[in-house]
Amino acid sequence: MLPRSGGEKEYLQAAFPRPRALLPFVFCLSSLAVGSPSGLAADSAVTGTYFMYAATGRSVEHSEWAQRAIGVAVALFCTLMHGFFVRAAIRLQSVLTVVKVLLLVLIVAVGFGVGIKRGTRGFGDAFAGTSTHPSAYVSALFKVFFAYSGYTALNYSIDELRNPVRNLPRAALGGLLITATLYVLSNAAYFVVLDEAAVRNASTAVAGVFFTEAFGALWGQRVVPLLIGLATLGNVMCGMFSASRVLFEAAREGYLPWS
Repeated sequence: MLPRSGGEKEYLQAAFPRPRALLPFVFCLSSLAVGSPSGLAADSAVTGTYFMYAATGRSVEHSEWAQRAIGVAVALFCTLMHGFFVRAAIRLQSVLTVVKVLLLVLIVAVGFGVGIKRGTRGFGDAFAGTSTHPSAYVSALFKVFFAYSGYTALNYSIDELRNPVRNLPRAALGGLLITATLYVLSNAAYFVVLDEAAVRNASTAVAGVFFTEAFGALWGQRVVPLLIGLATLGNVMCGMFSASRVLFEAAREGYLPWS
């Protein structure tokens, strides 16, 4: 195990020492210029989608500019928290992570209960109309990779981790196992409660439509979308936490101007 923060930057530096610092520099450049900003922007926009859903009670027909404006506000909030209130930001991340896990558990429990009560709706002919174009599967895989990418986040802050030799493997493997189980079961729960058309039309707000169908308008269109928006906010905070550690390591190595 490498004793420094930086994630893939440190692994590339150890695995490919020649040409000196070439691959770590390319990774830091791509991560800081494209990878992290684009991912954080997408998550911030999704946060805006759910906050708009909670405010209006509708999963569609939102102003794209309003969603983006909320996304910008979310990104600025996370930047200020990690820049000036580091300990409070980490505590808030932990709270929002608990909210996210509890929501996933609730989705699974509701799907299981509805399945017992009235059977499934979306599994009657689950693969009808499935695309045969390779690009559809590539796009789906990228979305799946993005959903699971957070299990590496702890590698970016090894310097700040207590007993990393013991805790890092436990956190990474345990987190990946819990995430995979909850994500697979929650997606199955969506198709137990909703039919294919409802899932397709819901776009990124499928969880809100799911709870509307299960609990009615108040919970499904107001309360739960707000909680999901907060959970997505936690994802933005975690991503910004990781990106800031890559930025710090890039500056420490002299990759950035005036560093």
